This record gives sequence, C-alpha cells and structure tokens, in this order.
Amino acid sequence: MSLLLRKSSAQALKEGWVQVRADDDYCVVENERVVGASGPRSSWASQKGRWAINGVPHGLPPHNGGANMLDDAKAAFKKRYEEITSRSG
Repeated sequence: MSLLLRKSSAQALKEGWVQVRADDDYCVVENERVVGASGPRSSWASQKGRWAINGVPHGLPPHNGGANMLDDAKAAFKKRYEEITSRSG
C-alpha cells in the first residue's frame, strides 16, 4: 500500500473542487483516490494534528482522531488505515 500526502489545494485543482482548503491541509491519496485527510487543528485546540479516513464501513471505529504533533497524526492515520483495509481486503 502506498499512501501519498498531497496538499488539499493541489488536489482541489486536480479534482475541480470549488472550495480550496488552507495551504497546510492535506488529502491522503491511494491509487489516485482520496481516502482521507490530515492537517493541523485550530490554534485553540489542545491537539495540534488531526486525521480522518473517508468511507469507513459501519462498525469499524475509530475513523478519525487527533495527535499532539502533525507527524503523529499522519502516523496514526496510516496505522488505522492499514488495519481497516486489511479487514476489508
């Protein structure tokens, strides 16, 4: 499995999305399909990073979360995504 982190603004141009996210928001892409998102939380939040997986089947929580560092959020996304895709594959 190869996950690519692409700036949401670049993915928006590629997909033709009208709304463009902040420059530090990212889409997580697998085989040119957006499977999730990762990025910083608002400055008021206690956790600095966030992540979310798209299209998680019912009964397989959690599909989103936060972390103290953005790199930790990316690692948590990858770990959980691997768990979910290994169950469904």
